[in-house]
Amino acid sequence: MVAFKIKTSVLTEGSRLDVFNELSDERIWLGCDPFLLKNQIVISLINKLRNNHNDVLVFDDIKPEPPIKNIILGIKSYVEFVPTKVIAIGGGSAIDTVKAVRFFSQKKYSMLKRSYFYAIPTTSGTGSEVTSVSVISDPEKQLKYPIEDELLTPDVAVLCLDLVKSCPKKVIAYSGMDVLTHGLESLVAKEASSFSDALAEKTVELVFENLRECYESKKDKYFYNMQLASCIGGCGFENAGLGISHAISHQIGSLFHIPHGLANSILLPYVMEFNLKSKNVEEKYGKIAKKIFTKQTLNMESNESAQFLILQVRRLAQRMNCPKSLTGFGVRSQDVADNLEKIVLNAQKDFTFPGNPINPTKSDLVKIVLEIL
Repeated sequence: MVAFKIKTSVLTEGSRLDVFNELSDERIWLGCDPFLLKNQIVISLINKLRNNHNDVLVFDDIKPEPPIKNIILGIKSYVEFVPTKVIAIGGGSAIDTVKAVRFFSQKKYSMLKRSYFYAIPTTSGTGSEVTSVSVISDPEKQLKYPIEDELLTPDVAVLCLDLVKSCPKKVIAYSGMDVLTHGLESLVAKEASSFSDALAEKTVELVFENLRECYESKKDKYFYNMQLASCIGGCGFENAGLGISHAISHQIGSLFHIPHGLANSILLPYVMEFNLKSKNVEEKYGKIAKKIFTKQTLNMESNESAQFLILQVRRLAQRMNCPKSLTGFGVRSQDVADNLEKIVLNAQKDFTFPGNPINPTKSDLVKIVLEIL
């Protein structure tokens, strides 16, 4: 039996921060990236909330790849404040931090009432605003710990166009390649269905049609379409799952401090090549290639069009100046060699690993990691 669900209400098109006008006499715990406290939109929102007789506590002790110690600090703040509403504003790390803080607080302290949760993404990448997953890190052990639970899912995702338009070019590129990875992995994941396929295909289509233009021209319509791609992609992989690009990227990202989207950008073509051993994967990738690159693939067989799709993934990353390898990012080959067994073993334990359409052996994973050197 196929089960498909989308719990989060998604607000888009227009100035959707107006949704917060209705909040009054609430205790609002707001977690955000620290630099956003200088953003006029965020400043205006906080002032508006306070002017509407809400008690607002701002928690901005948020770091990239959320470390456990910051989650603990957040839990202390959350429990002492006892919020009725929670707002997360920021990139994937900020939203994941707030998710984890709220989750552990309400699990540990059962007397706390469940707070209503709004997520406002400021990057177009993780799709965290619509998923039941949070990824936190232990820097000392150099490990990432994904948490998956229904309680992590935001109640409302608010897509505010003006908050993503100031993204640096590298963030646009890396987060956009993460979206593409979500689409292409969830399309062929073991739990994929006709419903998730529709979302995955739309995600991939939107990325190829808008990411490079968003990176180069920074026009509103491209930012808006990438916002949609990120959110739609999140809804897709929330239901279908992901694969070994994410399983490996979580490990190399934690060990070598590689941005998550870039790690996926480097890995994705090699993982796609590996998964083409499956006829179903070949057909799905061939089909989406023909849909997006119709003229170029008109007379191609499915295996040829699938290979053409992989070529386009590589070209898109190259055109946005994404490093093509770990050494291209500055990682030393010897460091990878020293950690190779750890990378592979932890990738096999990653929550995204079982979703891959082909179950890779240890030697398969070793080969992929060595290919991205």
